[in-house]
Amino acid sequence: MPVPVVVSVRPATAADAPAIREAFQRAFAAVDAGFRARTAAEWEWLYRPQAGHAAPAVVAVDEAGCVLAHYAALSLRAEFDGVALRCAQAIDSFALRGAPGGLARRGGFGACGAAWAELHFGTGPGRHAFVYGLPVERAWRVGAGLLGYELLHENLVLSAGAARETLRAAPGLEAEELAHFDERPGGYETLRTGRALRLVRDAAYLEWRYVACPSRAYRRARLVRDGRLRGFAVWRDGVYGGRRAGLVCELVTAPDDAPARAALQAWLAECSRAAGLDRLLACVAPAQPEFVADQRLGWRVERLGNPWAARSAWPRWPVRALAGRHEPSLGDTDLV
Repeated sequence: MPVPVVVSVRPATAADAPAIREAFQRAFAAVDAGFRARTAAEWEWLYRPQAGHAAPAVVAVDEAGCVLAHYAALSLRAEFDGVALRCAQAIDSFALRGAPGGLARRGGFGACGAAWAELHFGTGPGRHAFVYGLPVERAWRVGAGLLGYELLHENLVLSAGAARETLRAAPGLEAEELAHFDERPGGYETLRTGRALRLVRDAAYLEWRYVACPSRAYRRARLVRDGRLRGFAVWRDGVYGGRRAGLVCELVTAPDDAPARAALQAWLAECSRAAGLDRLLACVAPAQPEFVADQRLGWRVERLGNPWAARSAWPRWPVRALAGRHEPSLGDTDLV
């Protein structure tokens, strides 16, 4: 008779990182022909706790310490209805195919996801009332069946030709390219106010996300007029939903500042043209006023990639209600 394999599901530790990364590479390379192996430096950048964010994870391991499954989520600062909170972006979750023992029949992804939720999901101190992600089809099915995943919204993007005449800045409004997101003039996180659900994009977060990343190159710009920050943008040459384009990772202005938005869109278009790309892709939720305003400038709606899934711990705010309040960007995902 085969010897039973003892599997334990527990919080991941720093010592688990090499084994998790090795299993992660195997799991994703088996299902994604375009998978790019993640370096140790990138893994350290993503998972090492830093000011403002962390990435708590749960693993399933056998007696030899081999990782069979993994569920993780970036813990990020957010705001909703003017209240500060923490939300989580599910990332890098997997279960190796053919994992031995009871775990394979029970489902490693579900086992680790349930353990993560017991530790980190909810409305209490240090917990995450809102969890979101863009799961692949198999993870979506398991998450919906076992972990309470619901459809947040379809993965709609706005697409525009980089050579469009409408993507031009007004005279006197030109974006300033940035090497770093410093605190002067400050206020990155105050450009968008109101009742929407969004990540807190302050200088510390933006520096970590778009400057410190060891494996991806971003271009960054801001618009300052009369000593006041009017907006900022982040661009990258990349692939999203199977399409290579100039990716608008961030484009943030006050909702009623159309000239600032136009100036930053002009800078984004120039970035794409300089890279030999003829298209821009941006994520703007249908509930945002810019969703309609940008279409008047020639942007077109497309559906690319996997839908956004989410889970909410707020009784007053189920996922279907939050769909109309969520303000995402491509940079809110780990795909760009």
